[in-house]
Amino acid sequence: IQNKVYLLNVLRQLTHQIRHRRGGAEDARNEKASGYQRFDKADLDVLLYTLGQIVNESEGRRVWIATLPVRSDFDIQAEAGNPLALERELQEFADRHLQTRYLDLGEPLRAQSRRENLDLDELFLSCDPHWSPTGHRLVAEVLREWFVTAGSAR
Repeated sequence: IQNKVYLLNVLRQLTHQIRHRRGGAEDARNEKASGYQRFDKADLDVLLYTLGQIVNESEGRRVWIATLPVRSDFDIQAEAGNPLALERELQEFADRHLQTRYLDLGEPLRAQSRRENLDLDELFLSCDPHWSPTGHRLVAEVLREWFVTAGSAR
């Protein structure tokens, strides 16, 4: 892979399209609609194919895949009580490729927030769905721990 930054931007765009695919005006306004559940098979096939190409190009090096929930995803995940469709698909993909690790940041961030006595809303800016400085710090801590523990597994 010659241009890793370009590829990263392509993956971000694909992920964005899958997670925020328009399902009509009503669905777009529905806070309970989650990109973890609302995507079509064609989008998923493109994502999995692209990830497969990255794994092939990695020549045995570790490939890390993480999904970052938006605020409403935390509630949907908690209500579901089990992995959502996108989480299941990405975990199955990682299980098929020994050098690949997958983590959805939902539960680890929820646990870290509880340990620090933080409300999940404190992880996000109040004006839009981006991470707050506190959210960025917690994401960095969770990822650092994951890289250390998952890096030595398998």
